Amino acid sequence: MRPVLCLAIVCVLALAGAGMAHAAGAYSQSAFEKVMGDTMKDLRLLLNSLVAEDWAKAQSSAQDMTTQAKAMRDLTPKVSVDRIGEFQAQADSLAARGARVLVAVKAHDRGLATAGMGRMVETCMTCHSIFRK
Repeated sequence: MRPVLCLAIVCVLALAGAGMAHAAGAYSQSAFEKVMGDTMKDLRLLLNSLVAEDWAKAQSSAQDMTTQAKAMRDLTPKVSVDRIGEFQAQADSLAARGARVLVAVKAHDRGLATAGMGRMVETCMTCHSIFRK
């Protein structure tokens, strides 16, 4: 019975610690807004690059967006502790979709890259509809 009790205590402390770190200032609104702004900038650059078939710029933008999506995961916005995992899942989805767009761009497949970019925008819109209330 003691190992179960110890495990329960460790879990409670871990969850409490995550909440305290979040509440104690681990969150930075300015850093979060910068990553979001940079992602939107790169989304526009990616679209323009795909239209112009400028594969070098498209690749750079797709790579940057994928990197930024990964950074979003660590810059979780102010949400209740029980919703952090939900936000992080959205960031993971964006990163995975960005990686697929990057593969399509490297293959110079504008159709696949454009479709993938649409799926990235869907992830953005879903996340915003959940967390920007």
